[in-house]
Amino acid sequence: MTIGVFMPQSLVRTGSGLVASLILVGLALLAPAITATAGAPPRAIELERMSSLIPDPGSAGLGAALVDASTARGFVVDTSLNKVETFTVAGDALSSTGPLTTGAALPLAAALDDQDHVLYVLDRSTPNRVVAIDVDPASATRDTVITAYPTGGDGGIRIEVDPVSHVVYVMNASSNDVTVIDATTGSVRSVATGKNPSDMAIDIGLHRAFVTSTDDASVTTVFATGSSTSALANRPRSIAVCGDTVFTTTDRPYGIHIEKYDSGMHRLTVSQPLASMPTKILPDCRRQVLYSADAAIGVPGVQMFRTSDLTLEGSTAEDYYSTLSTDSAGDRIFASETPRGAGSAVVMFQPQFSPPPRVERIGGADRFEVSAAISRGRFAPNTAVAYVASGTGFADALSGSAAAGGKGGPVLLVTKDEIPDPVAAELSRLKPRRIVVLGGTAAIAASVEAGLKAYSPAVSRIGGADRFVVSAAISASVFAPKTPVVYLASGANFPDALSGSPAAGRAQAPVLLIEKDRIPDAVAAELTRLDPAEIVVLGGPNAISQSVVDQLVTTKPVSRIEGADRFEVSGGISSQKFHDGAYTVYIASGATFPDALSGAPVAIADGAPVLLLTRDAVPSAVARELERLRPYRIVVLGGTAAVSNAVSEQLKGYLPD
Repeated sequence: MTIGVFMPQSLVRTGSGLVASLILVGLALLAPAITATAGAPPRAIELERMSSLIPDPGSAGLGAALVDASTARGFVVDTSLNKVETFTVAGDALSSTGPLTTGAALPLAAALDDQDHVLYVLDRSTPNRVVAIDVDPASATRDTVITAYPTGGDGGIRIEVDPVSHVVYVMNASSNDVTVIDATTGSVRSVATGKNPSDMAIDIGLHRAFVTSTDDASVTTVFATGSSTSALANRPRSIAVCGDTVFTTTDRPYGIHIEKYDSGMHRLTVSQPLASMPTKILPDCRRQVLYSADAAIGVPGVQMFRTSDLTLEGSTAEDYYSTLSTDSAGDRIFASETPRGAGSAVVMFQPQFSPPPRVERIGGADRFEVSAAISRGRFAPNTAVAYVASGTGFADALSGSAAAGGKGGPVLLVTKDEIPDPVAAELSRLKPRRIVVLGGTAAIAASVEAGLKAYSPAVSRIGGADRFVVSAAISASVFAPKTPVVYLASGANFPDALSGSPAAGRAQAPVLLIEKDRIPDAVAAELTRLDPAEIVVLGGPNAISQSVVDQLVTTKPVSRIEGADRFEVSGGISSQKFHDGAYTVYIASGATFPDALSGAPVAIADGAPVLLLTRDAVPSAVARELERLRPYRIVVLGGTAAVSNAVSEQLKGYLPD
């Protein structure tokens, strides 16, 4: 049992004192701006304790419980009594079925290949070896040793298996390496890691292992044909992987917390301080939750964090959990528990999520009702700013969504000559401290601007001779020089700019409009003022010509996100700029602009992409992106005239089970 010593529990619970303040401020400084999704829709997670099992009352330490969902068999290494116990899962009950004959004198850990039904046991005898056991109930050689592999390493402490490629990984703390065993061919190789490796996780999608070294403050990625090592600013301990996202625990520099990285080991966000160092972190990638186990006194046994932004979404009572695991179907959570005065136990939990995965619709009788409803569902009264744009023409407002998202305010739609009743009601509710009108009087009349003064003490207008001047002026009003990136989109049409706005908002960057074959003078001047580190061009050569890209390349690094149509571009933007996944995905019509225009600031606030589709179909590029993202929540923007009920029903197929 471990007692947390890095951060006093009373300090964490009360948040009082200078040290706690410094920890919170330090962690806030660590987190990049792109992860500021504190207002994301709440979710509560509970772990319902279904059953527990003490395999041997004399046990003082169990490893991870490994459960094959297809056979309902479970296995757990008893490190204190040097044996492997078996059990069955029948409904909500666990039943012991006795020890397994492994041929391992000193079993330390195990890994289960649930596809081939083979249990791999790490034997810490000298020399270290891995024993492979057939655990298929239907096999004629059930529960017998198939073969054994010498690891060639010293101090083996972890073992994992990729059940798709059937490759076994053994982490060796003394020899500072990982043994890679291909169970199909029988080949064995060694890959160097950092000094004294501390934990390991497997990415079964890309068939690679991630290994932490606390001593070297590094993560080594082991590929099929090689490896790479990334130095981190903070020394990692435990590690978990969800697709292109890596999670680590650390106690540096401002106390214990969880950090989220992309697969290139660039930090994306951090959690709030933890009271003690977790014993294990376990991801449920389908439901976008990261479980954190703890064995310290006075802290929750398990805490649940949302994977998108590491928001705490639930916790259990104090308990003493040394590790966590899930069954091969990913439906239930198993913890190894060592309570005081009792034998070590396997505990089975059923996660309960509220609300469950769902498809929502924000609709209305027209675009103005939809605009007001989108704002009402997301923005609180007394908001700092509300942007007002034309609901009949997109030209002046295209750059406004990213700006509104950057300022944390909505975009509300009006006609040229009046404020529709739903929007007036929403402005009355919001009571914004400031209202910004987007576009000139040809888009929104002076009388409407005057009428807006009834809802806010400060009303201003960002106008200009054309959409390009307005675009540059909107950017100049919000974004400071030296911005990391600028997005460029066609001013002749709306889809690319609207799909790009959530990505731009995530990076706190503007969307500037240009012509197909020319960068307008006002936009060129704004690019000079912004002096971005990178420029991203949205759309193919039919939207923005290659000659314009060639001109830009002479001044800045430039990349292009393109596709055969607006739907491929929409999917490509999401794939490239939301590569770490998304809890929420917004869906809008690619045929009209109003719903996506109003929805983009909300998507920015939620750290979510906006994907475009047709009224009656999910385009293949968008379907592929939804398959990749597997969001927990999908929000359809607009009524059935924009996105049909049939498509809304189809979208449910992209939610987790």
